[in-house]
Amino acid sequence: MLPTDTKGAQTTSPTKDGARESHKTSFIANDLEIVGDLKGKGEVQIEGRVKGEIRSNSAIVSPDAEIDGSIVAQSIEVAGQVKGRVEAKHVRILKSAKMFGDVVHEVLEVESGAQIEGAFQRIGSAPKPSG
Repeated sequence: MLPTDTKGAQTTSPTKDGARESHKTSFIANDLEIVGDLKGKGEVQIEGRVKGEIRSNSAIVSPDAEIDGSIVAQSIEVAGQVKGRVEAKHVRILKSAKMFGDVVHEVLEVESGAQIEGAFQRIGSAPKPSG
């Protein structure tokens, strides 16, 4: 199953040869459950359920969304539930979020009230030796 485009929003980014590449927002509606991995170059907005890995340029997990798997993107905003690792340059966790998994980030924003169970690691920082 492929996500459907209901917004028609487009973004552009440069390709290796300098040309502009167009990306749309893909939308997973609240009545959809996807079992399997999602991979895209644009933005994915999830209001439904996904069981699998999500890879995109940008990911938005809406308040009623449930993700059972990892998310890897340049930018991630979480308002719903995520059970799995989240990795992005910019991670924003809203107060309605329920996260169960590690967060790997360069820039991190967490609103008061967010529920998080997991470790945080900044991109580029080496883990400290224990002992």
